[in-house]
Amino acid sequence: MHPSLLRFFLGSNKVMQIALGRTAADEVKEGIHEVSKFLQGNTGLVCTNLPKDKVQSLFEAYEEHDFARTGSVAKETVMSLNYPCLTLDKKNSYSIVLYRITRLKFL
Repeated sequence: MHPSLLRFFLGSNKVMQIALGRTAADEVKEGIHEVSKFLQGNTGLVCTNLPKDKVQSLFEAYEEHDFARTGSVAKETVMSLNYPCLTLDKKNSYSIVLYRITRLKFL
């Protein structure tokens, strides 16, 4: 999908209401002032030429990426058989591990 098919407008509700028009007298396009009544709380506007069902399916299919944080449990086990395991213990100082990582082109 081409990124220009959807335009998102997020910002101050009052500024968006003024931009759209709060009444029929100051609206930008006929009937658009009705939209400004719905701009309350955490809302934004999506402007597109796509049909309503297509836009809804795009939002339903959207999946937010979740990155690991402290204490999270890994969902997969990843093993690299080409490189030795690098661990920090009393024998390996930080500089030795950094040297190994840079030699193996991890950094």
